[in-house]
Amino acid sequence: MLFFVSILWILFLFLSWDLRLFADSGLSFKGIVLGDYWSISNQVTWLPLSVEISRGNLFPIDPFLGQADSAFRFFPYLSLWIAGLLISIFGTETSFLIGSSIIPTFSYIFMVLIYRCFLNWRWSISLSALGILGFISTPFREFLIGVLSGGSWIDFGANSMPSASGFPFPAISLMSFLMVFYFSIQDRYMSNKRSIILSIAWGLQSQIHIINLIFGIPFWLLFLTFKILRSSKHDWSHDNLIRLGINIIIVALISLPMVASIWFQSKHGLGLDYLSDSLGDSRPFEWFFIIAYCVFPLLILRIAYSVFRVDPYEIMFKFLPVWVAMSVELILSLTWQIFGIGLPNDLLLSRLGLFFLHIFYFTPAIYCMHRATGSYYVGTEALLISFRIRSFLIWFFRDLSLFFLPIFLLFLTAFFLISSEKYYQNYKDIHFKNNQNSQLINDLLTSEIKPGELLIGPDNYTNLLLPVQGRFRSLWTNRIISKADTVEVIERFAVYSKVAGWSEEEFLSFMLPGNNSFNQTGAMINISGDGVVEGFGYWLTFHNNVLNINELKNLSDILIKTFNSINLNEKLEEYGVKRIILMDESQHNFDVKPKKIGDYLIFNF
Repeated sequence: MLFFVSILWILFLFLSWDLRLFADSGLSFKGIVLGDYWSISNQVTWLPLSVEISRGNLFPIDPFLGQADSAFRFFPYLSLWIAGLLISIFGTETSFLIGSSIIPTFSYIFMVLIYRCFLNWRWSISLSALGILGFISTPFREFLIGVLSGGSWIDFGANSMPSASGFPFPAISLMSFLMVFYFSIQDRYMSNKRSIILSIAWGLQSQIHIINLIFGIPFWLLFLTFKILRSSKHDWSHDNLIRLGINIIIVALISLPMVASIWFQSKHGLGLDYLSDSLGDSRPFEWFFIIAYCVFPLLILRIAYSVFRVDPYEIMFKFLPVWVAMSVELILSLTWQIFGIGLPNDLLLSRLGLFFLHIFYFTPAIYCMHRATGSYYVGTEALLISFRIRSFLIWFFRDLSLFFLPIFLLFLTAFFLISSEKYYQNYKDIHFKNNQNSQLINDLLTSEIKPGELLIGPDNYTNLLLPVQGRFRSLWTNRIISKADTVEVIERFAVYSKVAGWSEEEFLSFMLPGNNSFNQTGAMINISGDGVVEGFGYWLTFHNNVLNINELKNLSDILIKTFNSINLNEKLEEYGVKRIILMDESQHNFDVKPKKIGDYLIFNF
C-alpha cells in the first residue's frame, strides 16, 4: 500500500510541472525555449530525429535538410524508435508529457524494487525519491542548507526542468537501464537460460544510450563472472569458461553495430570523441566524486563493521552489485580523467550517477546500521564505546527514521514544488509568449509550402523547430545529426546571420566558444528570441570538441572570411530559399518586396 501511494505521489509531482505548461500553451507545447544544456541538447538533437522516425524513416539523417534522408549513424536507435513510436501515436505534445512524467515514474518503480532487495520499504522509497527528483543544476543539499540557514525557500529552488524528465534522454535510457539492472541482480540461481536472456537485454542497451553501453555491459559481464564463479563454489572449470564466453559473444554480436559505427565515425571526427566532453589539457581531476561517492560510503561501512558483528562474506556477496558498479564507475572516471579515454564524468552523472548509482553505493552501510543485533561479549563489538555507537546508529537509522524520513520527504516535496513554481514563473514570462508567437510564425511560414522547401524564421526557436513542424529545410543544423561538413555548416550559419541582420561581432560570438562553455550543465540557456546565443553555433558545429589556441585562431579567420564574402541574394537563390519571415526590413535589400501581416514581414521567393 505504501509503495502504491508513493507511486501516485511521484507521478503527481512530475505532472505538477507538465500539466500547467501544457494547459497554458493550449496543448501546443512543442519544446523548451529556456533550459539547461541537457534540455536544449534533447530538443535540437534527438527530438528532430524522433519526429522524423515517427514519419516512417527508421534511420534518419539530417532532418534539417527536409529530404527524409536515411543513413546508419552513431545514434541510439532503440530509444529513438520508442520516442518516434510515441510521437506517431500520441503526437509531439502528449509524447512530451509521457516522456517527462510517466516514464520517470516507471524509473522510480524499478528503483524502489532494486533498493527493496537490500532495505526496507521506507528506506527504499526515500532513497529512490531522492534520486528521481534530482536536479543537476541544483543539488537538494543546497536547498536544505539554504532553508535551514534561514533563507527564502523560493530562492533555493531549481530553475530548470527535473533532470529525469528529459525526453527522450534520460527518461528512456534510465528506465531501460534500471529495468535490466533489477532483473539481473535478483537473488536467484543464474541458469544458462537466464544468463543468455539477460545478455541479450544488456547487449540491446548498446542501442539505448552510449552510457548504457559503456557502463552497463562491463557491469554485466563482471557481475556475471562473479555469479558463475560463486555458483561453482569458486571452482573455475572449463565449462564455466565456455559459458561465460558464450555470453560475451552474445553481448558482442548485439553491440557490434554500435561499436562499428563508433569506429567508423571516429575516422571522420564524428565518433565517440565528438559525443564526449573533452576538455583537453584543462581537464580537472574530480576529487569530489571519488571522496563523496566511493571513499565516504566505504568509510561509513567501515565504522559499521567495527561496531556491528558483520559477516564480511554476507556484505561481499549480498552487495556484489554495489561493488561491481562502484568499481566500473571508478575505472571509467579515472581513465577519463587521467587519459582522456571514454566518457566524461558529466555524462555519467547526468544519466546514471545522479539518479541511482551515487545513492546506491550507500546501501551496504544503511543495511548494517538499521538492523537489530544481539549482545556481544568478545571482540571490538563488545567495547563500551562500540556499544554506545551501535545503539545510536540503530536508534537513528531504524527507530528515528520513522520520524525523520517522512520529514525528509516533505522537504524533498517542497523543493520539487517550489522549483516547479519558480520554473513556471519563467515559463509565463518567456515560454507562453513564445508559444503564442511561434504558432503564428509557423502558420505564416509554412502556409501553402510544400515539404522540402527551405524556410527562414525570425528567431532561433522557429528555425530549430522546422524539422519538427514538418519536413521543411532550415539553414540551421546540428552537425552531430547532419551529413554536412564543417565548411557547409559555417556557410549556412553565415547566410542566416546576414538574413537576421547580425554584425560580424555577433556572428563570431555565436560561432566561437566564448568565455563560458556552452555545455556547462548548470547554465540556463534562452533560445526563444532573435538575439545571439553565445557559443550556440560553435556547439551545433563542433559539439563538445575543444579546439586549441591555433585552431581557434584559424577558425576565427575562416568565420570572418566566410561572413564577409556572402552575397546574400546570390546565396538565397543558391540555397533555394522559399520564404523568409522577419520583423524588421530596414537592414535588408532583398530582390523581393515583403508582405506585411501584423508585426511580421513575409518575403516570398
